[in-house]
Amino acid sequence: MQAAILRVKLPQRESRNARRYSEAFKNLPLEVPVTAEGNAHVFHVYGVLTDRRDALQQHLADHGVPTIIYYPLPLHLQRVYADRGWKPGDFLVAEALADRILPLPMYPELTDEQVDSVIETVSSFKF
Repeated sequence: MQAAILRVKLPQRESRNARRYSEAFKNLPLEVPVTAEGNAHVFHVYGVLTDRRDALQQHLADHGVPTIIYYPLPLHLQRVYADRGWKPGDFLVAEALADRILPLPMYPELTDEQVDSVIETVSSFKF
């Protein structure tokens, strides 16, 4: 019974938190995730794009907000694909995104207070 209830509630919570992030960041120089009309997003990751990714990540860490960059190298530059012969410059969009994306905390147990803290910390960053 609990699993059935959580199966419905957890995606809603993450979507709600994503909406809160997007609303809070709409006037900041960040690119936030956009869901195309008629589509849905589960928001297991909420990644913002900024040219000051590393500085923002450090600012968040300094204020106790953990972040992780899942793919510091785009897939085509990872060792597992070395036999393909791909090199820097072959997939410019992937490379640009890998340098700019910062996933913010997003998980089912994230409390409203934690979301508030992330929002306040990102908003206090000097872009």
